[in-house]
Amino acid sequence: MTKIAFVLRLFVLGLILLLQAASVRADNILIDAALLESHADSCKLIIQEDSGKSIRHNEEWEIEFPQQFRNRRLNYVRMHFCKDPKFLELNDRKFDENGAYLSLSYRNADKKTWHVWSDQFGSEKFATVGSKQNLNRNVFYGIQSMAGGFPIDRVRIKNKGRGKTELAVAQVHYLEFFFVEEPRQDETYSRVFSANPMGDYKVRFDIDNVAGLPMYQNESWCFNLPESMAGRQINYIVIKFRQSSEKIASDTYFDENPASILVQARDRNTGHIWPWYDRYGREKYVEPRTADDPETECLHDCLSCMKNVQPDRIILKHIGSGDREKSIALLYSVEVIVFPDIARTSISELIFTADTSFSDPAAGLDFPAYGGGPRFGGKYPGALMIGVRRHFRRIYQNAIHLMHRFATSEPLPQDGYIDALGRLNLNLPAGKKLRQVEIAAGDVDNTILSHNKDKHFGRLGWSELYAYIRSGSDMKLRLIADKANVGPEGVIVFLPDSGDIDIFPGDQLVIESRLDVAYLMGIRLMFLLGV
Repeated sequence: MTKIAFVLRLFVLGLILLLQAASVRADNILIDAALLESHADSCKLIIQEDSGKSIRHNEEWEIEFPQQFRNRRLNYVRMHFCKDPKFLELNDRKFDENGAYLSLSYRNADKKTWHVWSDQFGSEKFATVGSKQNLNRNVFYGIQSMAGGFPIDRVRIKNKGRGKTELAVAQVHYLEFFFVEEPRQDETYSRVFSANPMGDYKVRFDIDNVAGLPMYQNESWCFNLPESMAGRQINYIVIKFRQSSEKIASDTYFDENPASILVQARDRNTGHIWPWYDRYGREKYVEPRTADDPETECLHDCLSCMKNVQPDRIILKHIGSGDREKSIALLYSVEVIVFPDIARTSISELIFTADTSFSDPAAGLDFPAYGGGPRFGGKYPGALMIGVRRHFRRIYQNAIHLMHRFATSEPLPQDGYIDALGRLNLNLPAGKKLRQVEIAAGDVDNTILSHNKDKHFGRLGWSELYAYIRSGSDMKLRLIADKANVGPEGVIVFLPDSGDIDIFPGDQLVIESRLDVAYLMGIRLMFLLGV
């Protein structure tokens, strides 16, 4: 080979490599801060939410925060998105191989270094095919616990496609950035509550257990944690509340005067205010109910949204709207449950639905995972179906199209059984002390072949869980929890008010679903270690 030919080959090879690099380089689009709508503790990208904003493969939006947020602590990012249905192409197996995957990175304002967000499930959010009525609702959560407290002045949203990348096009319909509330020196509260702990891991503030104490719009109530609970990682917050039963008979489907509660924790070291949130929002709507039937709402996932927060108080804010006199929230009680001392706890798990798991901070699992629920079209494959009407539900499921059917299961004989009233009877190990019960459950009825108000498939259920300890000696039932609201998917926690429960031979844990059928995807029992 001549010297000229060798040089020419090197030149051609270099040109090919240069073109390849150019083909994979991200198409960076800078979005100025002027295109963001600012609020007190958040800023939102201005998008026409009906049509959305397209983001193609390798396209990257670099979003600059408004000046007032550049020294604030970015807490989490909420995004509603889907794959553009115009680019759907199914293979022979009716599967779209040309996926759009969105990721988030954020910049350290001081060092100008970029960091990629990631959690136990990875760094990307898969965009399923949808529409404005059927969007993926996702949260890039816990950014401060990953960032280590440095200020963030801008972020990037990137689409990394798979398969035929020209078809991997996503639509973003909503994108909002939420910041931790700064310490407030002049904060005043409408009411202040204190309480003594109930055992080592729970404190309950009893407010009004008869009819509920009225809470009006813009009121803030403070719940001071006892010294033994302050500074410990919050695991769950349980609120018992309702709106007036007069709204139950209302002809309007939409509540024009909603009562919504924002739940926050204050860090005793920094004074920062950390809200509870999930993929659906950060406020909890208060349902209209009768005085004898308030809703018991378990706010799970506190580990992810309040990670490393050392709380000294819980703050509830009424952020409802409309007529002040028609949006009253009636509060019965507030419970705060902290993480147990794992060194003094033994754990037993029963998993019924594949891919279901409970949070485990020691293993880096901040979130529970569910093998059923809205993401599965209202199906809970392998779950235990409980409730007095479970046999009727099975008849209805056998009558619908095959694509909506799923098989449930029964407990193993050595674990227990489901009785004629549809209650789960779970055998407990004698000689142990039971300290906590966690249940991964859901109650969507997918035999109703339509979408619900949350844009998911199936009817939203009305299930409420009750838990008892049945004595092995006299078969009497001892109530340890009642009226625990079951959502489409979530974890419900029970801690006996009296502290750890001694388990005697023949004792059973009885779990009952009232008002509707419920699907149990997994159960985790915690016992006092060494007993």
